[in-house]
Amino acid sequence: MWRKRQGGMLGKGRRTAVAKPNGARLQCLALLGKVRLLWEGLMASKELIAASTKPLVLAILSKGESYGYAIIDQIREQSEGHLEWSEGMLYPVLHRMEKEKLIVSSWKVGENGRKRKYYRLSASGTRAMETERTQWLAVHETLASLWGAKTCLT
Repeated sequence: MWRKRQGGMLGKGRRTAVAKPNGARLQCLALLGKVRLLWEGLMASKELIAASTKPLVLAILSKGESYGYAIIDQIREQSEGHLEWSEGMLYPVLHRMEKEKLIVSSWKVGENGRKRKYYRLSASGTRAMETERTQWLAVHETLASLWGAKTCLT
C-alpha cells in the first residue's frame, strides 16, 4: 500500500502518500529521523480519542513537565488538528492519572505571572509510558499487517 518515492525510499524530509477508498489520504513524513502520520480529510472518532488519551499524555510528559492548556495545544499541533481535546476532557484524565500515581503536579507561576498547575511523569508513569508504547505499536503493526499496509515506523 505504501509506495516508494520516485528516486528513492522514503527518507529524511521526503513524503509519500496513498489514496484511501473514502477519499482521505494517509501520508508518512520522515523529518529529523522521526516519522509522523498525517491525516487529510479524516477526524479521529471519540472512542479512538478516549482510548489514546492516557498514552498521549504520558508521551507528552516524557518530554518534560507541562500544564493542561499546553498539553491540549501540543496534541492539536502534533495531530494537525485531527485530535481535538477540551479542558473538560483533559483535566479529569490528569486527575485520574495523578491518583494512579502516574504523574505528579505542582503549582508554579508562569512567565505571564499566572499560577498554573504543572504535571510531570513519576517513576511509575515512565514505566507505564513504555508499556503503553509497546502495546500501541503492537496494535499498529497488527492492523497494518491485516490491512496489507507496510508500516512506516522505524
